[in-house]
Amino acid sequence: MRLVRSANTVRRKNRGFTLFEVLVAVIVLSVGLLGLAAMYISLLRNNQNSYLRTQAAVVAYDIVDRMRANPVGVSNGEYNNIDSASLPDDPACIVAGCTTADLADYDVRDWSRNFVNVDSDADYIPALPSASGTVTRSGDVFTVTVNWIEMGSDGETSANLSINFRP
Repeated sequence: MRLVRSANTVRRKNRGFTLFEVLVAVIVLSVGLLGLAAMYISLLRNNQNSYLRTQAAVVAYDIVDRMRANPVGVSNGEYNNIDSASLPDDPACIVAGCTTADLADYDVRDWSRNFVNVDSDADYIPALPSASGTVTRSGDVFTVTVNWIEMGSDGETSANLSINFRP
């Protein structure tokens, strides 16, 4: 008879213990899922920043290739001190034929479309919104700099990419 009483006593002491284990498991699972969500948000932010850096490199090498395609314009100084914010007039010479100066103006104007929508073409989406680009010359070395805004863990931060080259 004594064995039956001790078995009942053990059962009474263990009541509610399984419910407590489930509660702890749910809390641990919730913390894990919150950590996973934070990691996913960080992944998305870093993926977007990586995309912007790639776009900046493509845009920078775009003007480099344009300059290498117009060596006479480069030697005449047509590509010195370019700023994407100050655009030359559209030479409208692509169909009729361009001089080297006209081609340089066209190149700068077309390159600047990667930063802002300079034309009335509302369908054109710039490669780097909220960005700017410059080209400077020091001797025979050109420096292409692209500046843009990217998202950091503490908000928006400015980023840039500079390329030095000789055409």
